Order: sequence, then structure tokens, then C-alpha cells
Amino acid sequence: VFSGGLAGHVFGSLSWPGVTTGEPDMSDPRTAAHWWEPLTFDSHLQMKFLGEFMLSEGSGYWNLKFVNNDLKPRFSPAGEEYNLDGWAYMMRNEDKTLALLYFENKCAQAQILNMIPGKMYTAQWFNTRTGEWSKAGSGNLTADDKGAIDLPPFPNGKAMTSNNEDWAMKLTSK
Repeated sequence: VFSGGLAGHVFGSLSWPGVTTGEPDMSDPRTAAHWWEPLTFDSHLQMKFLGEFMLSEGSGYWNLKFVNNDLKPRFSPAGEEYNLDGWAYMMRNEDKTLALLYFENKCAQAQILNMIPGKMYTAQWFNTRTGEWSKAGSGNLTADDKGAIDLPPFPNGKAMTSNNEDWAMKLTSK
């Protein structure tokens, strides 16, 4: 997680400060007077909710593997090439009964591929800024006969995350 599995959970962000919404502009991160300065960025406030999200299914996260290529689009047209905005991430277990997703600022509404065909999943949004859970759409999403799931709009009711608004999602099979 800290090394980019589900980006947005910041760890040692001195490597790229200022390249995402909510961080001050620092064209050269080496100009920070002290290594701990980037740790004061607002984006670090999300860290306190990381455990709640990752441990919401107990030790189930141990079996998750990166399957970012099964998330379309993986990069939003609204994002910028050398920026941390607009990226989406997904980890899923091998039997496809649990998936954790992360959508950064400026992400587009997505489709998940290669889930269990015809399977119903409980779908929950996780607010990375408050740690609150809410239903995604009706709270249930069903994969089509090819295993694709069209995700509902983001909790803001739009097809794109709003400015400075990351969202996470959990899918568990029923």
C-alpha cells in the first residue's frame, strides 16, 4: 500500500510534493528545508483511515494482488501525464471474492473487468477524508456474463471525482 498499491495513501511524499491537489507547489522537492515538511501536507490526513479500509475484511488483504489492468479507465483523460491526479487502482484476491479500489482526484467513473460472471457483490464507497462508509449505488453490483461491472457514479453524483476528492471502494461477493 505504501509503495503505490493503492495510491493516495501518502508515505514519504518528499519524492513528488506539489504534483497533486492539496499539496503546496514545490518545483524541486530538494528545496524543502527539512525532510519532514512534506509530512505536514493535508494529503497526509488520509493516513489515519488506512487501517480501517485495509483491515475491513480482516486478514483478507493478505491475498490481494494488483490487477490495475482490469480497471477501465485506469487513467482519466482529466489527469495530467506527470501528475498524481486521475489515476485509479485495484487489488483483488485470486478467487475474485474481494476487491479494493482507489480513485484519486479527477478520476473518471470506471468499469471493472474479469470478475465472476453473474456474481453479485456488495459495493461500498469509503470516504478517505472522513473514514465513513456508504453504499455504492444500491449497495449491490452484479457482474455481467463476461464478468464486467459498471461502477455507479461517485458519491458526489458525478462521473468524475471532484477537486481534492479521492474515493476508495470495497467489493465483496455475496
